[in-house]
Amino acid sequence: TIAQKQFITSDVNCYKLFLSDSLWINDVQLSSRIKHDSIFFQAQLQNVKGSPNHARLNGLLAFSTGNDIMLRILPSEIVIENKIWEINSKNLVDIDTTSYTINNFELTSGDQRIKINGKLSDNPADKLNLLLTSFNLNNFEQLLKPINLTATGIINGDVDLSGPVNKLHISSTIGINGFNFNGDSLGNANIITTWDDAAQIAGITATVVNGGNKTIDIHGNFYASKINDKLDFDVNLDKINVDIFNKFLESFLLIDKNSKGRLSANIKIKGNPDEPVIVGKLNFQSVGFVIKYLNTHYTFSHEININERAISFENVELVDDKGHKAIGNGTIYHNKLKDIRFDLSFNLKNLQMLNTKIKDNNLFYGTAYATGTVVVTGPIDKINLNVGVKSE
Repeated sequence: TIAQKQFITSDVNCYKLFLSDSLWINDVQLSSRIKHDSIFFQAQLQNVKGSPNHARLNGLLAFSTGNDIMLRILPSEIVIENKIWEINSKNLVDIDTTSYTINNFELTSGDQRIKINGKLSDNPADKLNLLLTSFNLNNFEQLLKPINLTATGIINGDVDLSGPVNKLHISSTIGINGFNFNGDSLGNANIITTWDDAAQIAGITATVVNGGNKTIDIHGNFYASKINDKLDFDVNLDKINVDIFNKFLESFLLIDKNSKGRLSANIKIKGNPDEPVIVGKLNFQSVGFVIKYLNTHYTFSHEININERAISFENVELVDDKGHKAIGNGTIYHNKLKDIRFDLSFNLKNLQMLNTKIKDNNLFYGTAYATGTVVVTGPIDKINLNVGVKSE
């Protein structure tokens, strides 16, 4: 900090500013100039040449004798995923002891627009509105990368906030056209949410329509103030592509891409986020997958039951590419999706068990078929595998 005759200047540099364990901003530089009742400031974020995301924000803070604070964002440079965003220079934020007022705060990048207007106070009639127009989901690419997810689509909608300030009510209606998740086109999504701060309840209704059919329907409430049973949701799926789950399974198997594999489900979710209670049915239709280390391909269609203690199936038919089959029965026991234990059995009839070449594993490769039984029991960290088969 340097004090001069007419003003005070300060500069702060930060090599890495952590927002969470997996999210941070590199090379943050803050500078300000204070004169009388005003502060001119500049914030530079990720000030690295060639960075796809960086910003240089310029602003002016003015303090009045009536405890009002006036904030104006001056012409600035904002780049997100190599796209330049511009700020409306006529914006104004007014903060006093009873309210927050935002006028003409607008960010634009081509057709994309984020606009904030309104007032937030203890008067419930006052409303602060956030409007999204043609906002592209790929702006969140860097946020989704650490959790290995991708999402694209065009968002249109708005979010309303109303007081009292210490007990906010929030409601939003968001539409996503061309919603694509993990490389799979899901259709058009519509999400309606509410938050009642006084009651500590969040309500969510989310639907996805693809080709005129409602493929996803999720609705329910989250009770934040409850100690138990915070969740109360119904999830209904109608023939969604199962390959959207590849990102979660790719370490050991790969679901056929662009296949006829579909999943329908009717599930109720209760309990708490860390210990959910899931009850319902999953119906898999024409699902094909490859077990990576064996390079064997199988298909199946079957209904699986889920309750609060177990996941079970009877007489599921697994078919290899030669039409040979294995019949499986069993139960996967769990305690709210923890302490998983297996009790599974499979009867094989000339089923392909290996289909690798030397390039896959030069020590263990070839083609093998087997007939017999395979029994899998025990906890997930101490699995017992009892194999009684003969090669064919």
